[in-house]
Amino acid sequence: MTIQDIIVPSLGLHTGLSAVAYAAARTTGRLEGKDYLWPSGLVINAWYHALIRHVANGVPLSTALRSLNATDRLVLGGVTLWGGRLFYRIVKRSIQRGRDDPRYDDIKTPSAWTKAFFTKFLPEAVVQTTISLSWSIPLNGTLISNEFSAPREYAGLLHSAAVGLYTVGLSMEVLADWQLERNKSSNELQRSGVWSLVRHPKYVPFNACTIPY
Repeated sequence: MTIQDIIVPSLGLHTGLSAVAYAAARTTGRLEGKDYLWPSGLVINAWYHALIRHVANGVPLSTALRSLNATDRLVLGGVTLWGGRLFYRIVKRSIQRGRDDPRYDDIKTPSAWTKAFFTKFLPEAVVQTTISLSWSIPLNGTLISNEFSAPREYAGLLHSAAVGLYTVGLSMEVLADWQLERNKSSNELQRSGVWSLVRHPKYVPFNACTIPY
């Protein structure tokens, strides 16, 4: 299996999901459906490479599950946990707002909607395909080349480092969520704490030009 054998299915998956999200957004008049797809699409990608592709080829689900090794389960669980948290946050914000995200108010004419499919939905499919390589490759049990594989004696160390990095990152996002919720009662824009680091690379205390979460 080559990297093309992984990229092509992922790109097809994300392109299809983007088309569905676009159709739903156009039907409801709410472009923020694209935001729902960001975390959910990546989770679907992980499950596709870990299990769905096998089941689609006739492998029993129980057999596909047993074929997952410890690393596969960690990767699948980690992506699912990250995506589930972000999806919950986005949907909760959307429900509380009760209308489309104000950032998308200018994309409501027929010509603008059509343009949005090619400038907003499809590009994100490409970006998601690229991001998903970090787990779609290992979930396929693929080493692109022996020169890219880590020495066996360092495998345990690299696994530990990866788990530690993921844990720190997710913990920072959860802490930032808590800080944001606590700050809402003050009616002030949250610019400090962990939130200033995880919101966006430009979202730091000295930048007052960003849109609040």
